[in-house]
Amino acid sequence: MPDYEVLYPSRFMKKEALAEPKVIRITKVTATVLEGEKGAENKVVLSYKASDGDGEIVWNKTNAALTAHALGERDYDKWAGRLLTIHSDPNVDLGGKRVGGIRVYGSPELAKPMTVEIKRPRRKKGEIYKLIPTNKQGKPIVPAPGVSADAPPPTDDDAPPPEHWADDAQGAA
Repeated sequence: MPDYEVLYPSRFMKKEALAEPKVIRITKVTATVLEGEKGAENKVVLSYKASDGDGEIVWNKTNAALTAHALGERDYDKWAGRLLTIHSDPNVDLGGKRVGGIRVYGSPELAKPMTVEIKRPRRKKGEIYKLIPTNKQGKPIVPAPGVSADAPPPTDDDAPPPEHWADDAQGAA
């Protein structure tokens, strides 16, 4: 069901625009000053191209760390041209409140599922995220039972979804 927020255009992608995971090609990452609730704030903006057009997303530190893990590259200048899968995650916290937001889901470039722990300041425990390989449509690629997670993912993205996709992985979006 479409959310009314998508009726109000914005310069930046909103979580409500992501009904399902979406694959984007990063074009650049820039630091900029944006006007926020607390006045002018330093923010990072990720610019991208996607099958439905170009856009921008305000990219928080957690997503930057997840991007570095998913792409195997900490140097954000080297992220340009790389593929990333994003989705709307209802568990994103902002100021101690669960409000939902855009989160890195995985990447078509990811060879196998990966568990990442992100430690945020003033928190005793790190948060655990699972990044998964996806095809170019954003669908998860899950190894068949008995097949090693180290096996490379299929490369034919136009093929119909494999019968062995785990139901819980599809519902995780």
